[in-house]
Amino acid sequence: MRLILFLSACLLSSCISYKPIMITGIKDVKTASISGDNMELSFNLEVNNPNGFKVVLKESDLDISINDKSLGRTFSAEKMVIKRRTTSSNPVKLSMTYRDFMAATIGGIGLLLKSEPVTFKVKGSIKGRIGWLKKNIPIETTQKIKL
Repeated sequence: MRLILFLSACLLSSCISYKPIMITGIKDVKTASISGDNMELSFNLEVNNPNGFKVVLKESDLDISINDKSLGRTFSAEKMVIKRRTTSSNPVKLSMTYRDFMAATIGGIGLLLKSEPVTFKVKGSIKGRIGWLKKNIPIETTQKIKL
């Protein structure tokens, strides 16, 4: 009986071991739309799940900045399922006024037209679920990109 309890505990603990979810990159940053005074910036977060089980991510809360100047904050309640031992590309959109974009970036339109890379930073958290366990996953990644 003790052997069965010991083996069950070992099996259960190996199933629950959790490796951190990591943001491996930012891809495809572009202006999704510009209409009147509003503009939308879209990009993909590359998320790596090294675990042997799927992870469900939802309720992201991210601060977005270019060259250390805040563009704004994006909230999403959209569910993302990251399959086991894979890297997945997850779309994120940020809506702002063109005036806010110009204030956050010196020469705003110049950044869109130039081919120089800018420092794009995403910082915040995503709430995740692994089976019945819930976890708040902190995110902070910085990458040089061309707009």
